[in-house]
Amino acid sequence: MLPSDTLTEAMRWLIELQTADRLEDIWDEFDDWFQASPAHRAAYARARHHWLELAGLPKPPMIRAPYRIAWRDLPKMASVAMAHWELILAVLIALVISI
Repeated sequence: MLPSDTLTEAMRWLIELQTADRLEDIWDEFDDWFQASPAHRAAYARARHHWLELAGLPKPPMIRAPYRIAWRDLPKMASVAMAHWELILAVLIALVISI
């Protein structure tokens, strides 16, 4: 079992390596840490394994709140309806004819 601080350090290094603008700026420091101990290498391998496992997961579905009409939105909705009055009238006429 790896100490949690070693695994935390490995995760930090993994994130830094994935997000660094220039790997050359941090590579020597990472390599020193990585080569310093077999525990560091094992922790990095474990962190990388979990990173790749998570990368393959599908994204969770979006959770949407139920749609509610707010009273403050009514003027905007009315102006949209007025801008498209011909379409609304055509739909109403089609409904009346189909009945």
